[in-house]
Amino acid sequence: MFDLQFERLVLQDFKNYKGSHHLALNRKPGVYFVKGENHLYPDLGGNGAGKSTLWDAMTWCLWGQTNRDSRPADSIHSWGKSKPATQVSVFLKVKGESVEIRRQRKPNLLTIVQGSSERVVEQNEVSKLLGFNDAAFSKAVIIGQFGNMFLDLKPEQQSFLFNDILRLDEWVKASSAASEKSKSLRSTQEALAVDLRVALSLVECSQADLDSYKSDSNGWSKVQAAEQSKLKSQYDEENKNYSQLLKAKGELLPLSDCPQSTAKIEVLDKELAEVNKTLYGVIHDTKAAKQKQESLKAAAVRLNDKKECQTCGQPLVDVKLLKKLLKESEDSLAQVSSLLVNKSAVQAKLEKSAKKIMLSLADEKTKESAARKVHEQSQAAHLKQDALIEQSSATLDFLKMSLKSKAAEVNPFVSLIEKKDKILAETKVKVKDLTAELNKTEGLVHQVKAWSEGFKEIRLAIIDEVLSELEYAVAANAEALGLADWKIEFNTQKELTSGSMAAGFSVLLYPPDSDKPIKWESYSGGEAQRWQIATALGLSEVLLSRAGLSVNLLVLDEPTKGLSPEGVEALLESLKNRAESLSQVIFFCDHHSFDKGVFSGQVLISKTAEGSLIQNL
Repeated sequence: MFDLQFERLVLQDFKNYKGSHHLALNRKPGVYFVKGENHLYPDLGGNGAGKSTLWDAMTWCLWGQTNRDSRPADSIHSWGKSKPATQVSVFLKVKGESVEIRRQRKPNLLTIVQGSSERVVEQNEVSKLLGFNDAAFSKAVIIGQFGNMFLDLKPEQQSFLFNDILRLDEWVKASSAASEKSKSLRSTQEALAVDLRVALSLVECSQADLDSYKSDSNGWSKVQAAEQSKLKSQYDEENKNYSQLLKAKGELLPLSDCPQSTAKIEVLDKELAEVNKTLYGVIHDTKAAKQKQESLKAAAVRLNDKKECQTCGQPLVDVKLLKKLLKESEDSLAQVSSLLVNKSAVQAKLEKSAKKIMLSLADEKTKESAARKVHEQSQAAHLKQDALIEQSSATLDFLKMSLKSKAAEVNPFVSLIEKKDKILAETKVKVKDLTAELNKTEGLVHQVKAWSEGFKEIRLAIIDEVLSELEYAVAANAEALGLADWKIEFNTQKELTSGSMAAGFSVLLYPPDSDKPIKWESYSGGEAQRWQIATALGLSEVLLSRAGLSVNLLVLDEPTKGLSPEGVEALLESLKNRAESLSQVIFFCDHHSFDKGVFSGQVLISKTAEGSLIQNL
């Protein structure tokens, strides 16, 4: 509950109010009579002076409409040829803070002034600031003569008014919004359920793939281990063979240079050559000596037998010469024969020496050949062993490289397992999240559905409570107006298919000592007007209470239509008591004259050719 204190109304060129005018609203609690004098048209009495215009100005300032026209447009401008700028301000205190609400035309501006802050606002900010809307204002603060009283409205209009004032449609909207939200949530729920099924299926497929990959990975690892073991075994075996080959090479005879002809053979070759040379000379000399011996023998024969000269072949006559020549021939033959003997001895000796040398040379060459053969065999053995070692080394390098390559091979299923593990983990998280989201959404579906029904029930509960409060407040005001022992009952259909309360409103009156209700439409005259006023006052109390407001102002414009003098007296007494109990300033506007003693003060609205004026009496 907060205080809403109306303090002052200021008009600037509004309808028949030309120039600036103000009306104090924050007065001592009591009933203030607002009367009019039409000096411009005396035959009209108090009518047309501008009493109702004051409240039109206030309503227009706050809500942009008058009590008789929801879209007044230029009809609010100061009457006359000139059209000065129209402006109305309402000064009030909201929760103890001074506020000015100002509306003007041309340009159209709605302004709120709070302290040093002045801002142009939209209409909804005024409703937010005051705590109620225009419909509630027209039934709680200004009860005007140009709007139908609540009981005069048709049931549909009463329902609409209740909906509007109490904002009951907001509950219907909230229920509809909750219902739409429920549909949206159900769609989300279905989508989540589909996503969850897909995710679960993906988990199942991923798990199957993962199991298959792990099985293949284990198989690959076993094959890999077997191949590595085989290569290692081959490597160890070849390494052993390599070591054995190296050992065998070490056991071979050292490889020396290929043996050459020895010096002894060379000496023997030289000796043999010298001997052979000498032998060849001796043989040649022997041959020559033999030839000479034969020649000498032939010559001796010719000398002895034919007595011929061995040189020219002429017969020798001289015996002495012949003997001399025979002697010389014998000597020469003896010398040649001696030479042949010597040469034969030398030849035999030389041939023996040559044979001996040749035997020595053959022996030396046999030794050399044997050494060469051993060298060649050793060289062949070394070459063969080197080839085997080289081949073994190459095999070892190949096996070592194969082992390294095999060890470097990556299990192709590891990456597949990692990827599938990641997918599976992410999918499981997604399943968890979807499950949580689905559970949450299912809970929200139930909650929102409950809210949808609950908003309708809250709305109906509010209606029931308000109608009960209204019945009590109206009955209290009716009793103050002389309708004691009467009972009034407001009914509405609890709920239509649409959730609205249209066409379901009814007002029943129970006269004293009667248990049968009579519809309001059956009444007329003074009793009806008293019920109208009692309902208006009760409705004002209920609306302000519901809004949590304590308002210092109440305006009743022409409330005495159809009332008897007794009814008027009861009304004024009731208003006086109300003003005192609620600390309200009640402006009672009427064209009739009343006893001044009832009122705390009077306000005179007088109209002349210059326009309407406000005077406090």
